[in-house]
Amino acid sequence: MQQFQVPKFIDLEEKILASLTLPQTLTVVGAGAVIVGLYFILESFLFFPVAIIISIVTLVLAFVRVNEKPFADFFMNFLTFTVSPRVYVWTRAPQKQAETPTKIKKEVGQFARPGASVTREQIQQLAQRIDKK
Repeated sequence: MQQFQVPKFIDLEEKILASLTLPQTLTVVGAGAVIVGLYFILESFLFFPVAIIISIVTLVLAFVRVNEKPFADFFMNFLTFTVSPRVYVWTRAPQKQAETPTKIKKEVGQFARPGASVTREQIQQLAQRIDKK
């Protein structure tokens, strides 16, 4: 029988720049470009809080992983679940026909006649019949 080597670690992304993957690199560079653009547009008292918020969000999106998935995927799944309507489908399970009391009385009546002695085997048989139903 021929044996084949199974590749391992196939879910690892290649590092592009200083141990950053392509999505991480693009996220950091894009946020840096936005921050540089805001530097020229905003006053300094507005720029620094906005730049800090953008930096924190960028770091979370680029480097945080939840259950081995990027945070962006986790966040999008969370938003989709929260916003989308829920459809609850319930189907009634098929019901077994209930035993009628008269049918049970007839079976019990076979064993419990007045004046008849009931053996241990008959009680066990009756218990087994009842357990099956």
